Amino acid sequence: PHFVLARDVDGRFFTTGSGNFDLSDEEELIGLYDRVCAEEKETGVLEEYGLRYYRMEGPRGIKLVFADTSSEKATLGHLTRVYILVGILSFALLFLLSLLLSKWAVRPVEEAWKQQKQFVADASHELKTPLTVIMANAELLQQPDYDEQQKKRFSDSILTMAQQMRHLVESLLNLARLDSAQDDAPMDVLDFSALVEESVLPFEPVYFERDLLLDAEVEPGVRVKGSAGSLRQVADILLDNAQKYSLPGTVKLCLKSAGHHCVLTVSNPS
Repeated sequence: PHFVLARDVDGRFFTTGSGNFDLSDEEELIGLYDRVCAEEKETGVLEEYGLRYYRMEGPRGIKLVFADTSSEKATLGHLTRVYILVGILSFALLFLLSLLLSKWAVRPVEEAWKQQKQFVADASHELKTPLTVIMANAELLQQPDYDEQQKKRFSDSILTMAQQMRHLVESLLNLARLDSAQDDAPMDVLDFSALVEESVLPFEPVYFERDLLLDAEVEPGVRVKGSAGSLRQVADILLDNAQKYSLPGTVKLCLKSAGHHCVLTVSNPS
């Protein structure tokens, strides 16, 4: 909606425009005209009237074009409400998405924390049992009612439980070093075949005492990159577990290359 207000060189006013405006009040139109002329700007907005104007000067006088800004304000208000609603919905969606992603990202940490708590509980239980046995045997050693043979049995039990605790503590320390990435052992290219053969030698009398035959089949010249101490520990653990849990018969150790890798196995075929 718009209307035109013009004044000729003789000072007469002329109005034309949309029927949406009341153009019968000449005094108000003159005041509107004077207000725009006082602004001395080509375009502007009269907030109190809700009008936007455009001023044109020509040889026949000044002509002013006024347009209603109510529809413009209504459109801007509608767009503002839409943008606010879209912003709220977008923020809610982003919040939900962030919540889901955070739960997904934290799940491995939560599982690791639960496993760590369970590991600590299991380790505490494993340490509590030998400690209880050690304390019980130590108290029995102090009793005068037992002979030397019985006291020797008590001391042997204490030594066995102490060794068991030492192995458990060493295992805990190894796991702690692996978890914290603090293992600073040098990584070198080494002869894994020679290292495995060196690990086999001290176990041969142990296997003999347990009526086990250790058959080692080691492919010569197998070279790998790693820590000599850690790799020797792997071989020792395999051999030690085999002599503890194998059935009577033969325990076979086999080291062979497989492409760019190597395979070390310790088995009890019988």
